[in-house]
Amino acid sequence: AAAHALWVSTLPTIRRAPVGGLLPQLLRTADLEPRTELIAAPALAVVGAIAAGHGPISDMAVSADGGRLVAAHFGADVVSVVDSATMSVAAAITDVPEPCRVTVADRAYVSSASDSDDAIVAVDPNTGKALAAKTVDMTAGGLAVSPAGDVLYVGRNGDEAVDIAAIDVETGATEVIEITAVPAASLDAAKAALVRATQ
Repeated sequence: AAAHALWVSTLPTIRRAPVGGLLPQLLRTADLEPRTELIAAPALAVVGAIAAGHGPISDMAVSADGGRLVAAHFGADVVSVVDSATMSVAAAITDVPEPCRVTVADRAYVSSASDSDDAIVAVDPNTGKALAAKTVDMTAGGLAVSPAGDVLYVGRNGDEAVDIAAIDVETGATEVIEITAVPAASLDAAKAALVRATQ
């Protein structure tokens, strides 16, 4: 699990050169004229629609193979698992209080809100059964799972700090990646500050 503490170090370095510096040398000498005609957007077709029947969707994610779509219905305390081939609800999990965020690997992970501490519920997208839950000690923000499905990343907002909990999905061991220690901060505020700093 210690190797996952530095997971952001594997991302490529952000280029700060002007866009012109990124163009191949060949194009620098060419006479380029700005486009004056509209560029047509690609045609999109609706391949199917489904009424999940549980009210508004707060978040959704699709499995890597595209076979399952997992949707959280915050107001109804329901998580729907949709079979994307048949465009039908394969399962509805009704024992997840206030599901908000979703991410999917071999399992689906759904954040569940409460008045005290939020939890992450692991769901089997093939059977539609809740497998386990883990309390995250703060308000759960964004969710992401590693490509191998072995580490779950949970953005957490607290009264005094914002961090990311890196949770080993087999053992439940948690490592914390500190983001900021500013009172009343949030992940959204930290992301906005990062974007401003890189512009």
